Amino acid sequence: MGRPMAGNLIQAGHRLRVWNRSPRAAEELARKGAEMVAEPREAFGEVLISMLADDTAVREVVLDIARALGVPVRSQDATARARARAARLKTPDHFFGESGPDAYWSVDRTIRHLRELPAGVSEFMCHPGRFDVDLAYSRYGRQREVELIGLGTPSARAAAAALGITVCTFADL
Repeated sequence: MGRPMAGNLIQAGHRLRVWNRSPRAAEELARKGAEMVAEPREAFGEVLISMLADDTAVREVVLDIARALGVPVRSQDATARARARAARLKTPDHFFGESGPDAYWSVDRTIRHLRELPAGVSEFMCHPGRFDVDLAYSRYGRQREVELIGLGTPSARAAAAALGITVCTFADL
């Protein structure tokens, strides 16, 4: 599926950088005008289209790219955490959060979780932000404001500080 789509993009005049786990598969596209690259990270551009066979292939490529870039990865469960650590990647020790019809990180839930955090680094999956018309289509549009209050207000930060918890981003891992 990927080669025919890439071929159509080349034929339509788009510039492509292509990478494939099996270089021979990319050579056909290079003969049509694509730039063949040696590493997946070299294929990054303004738009990235990936066509991978299955979840295993996606995991392998993501972990390879993260390792090459030296960036940490999200691990939502113990299996993903073990894969990341086997690849010598930084990843949080714990993951908390849910995606559903209602905002997850209210002030009460945030403080309750902070009080019960296990030792180590924990990721709280969230999407805090302000609601605007561009988000109106999304069921997450209104939830963002609730999570912004639950995680980003002085009261939430003060609760974390009072418990001796350091708030950080992935960049700090």
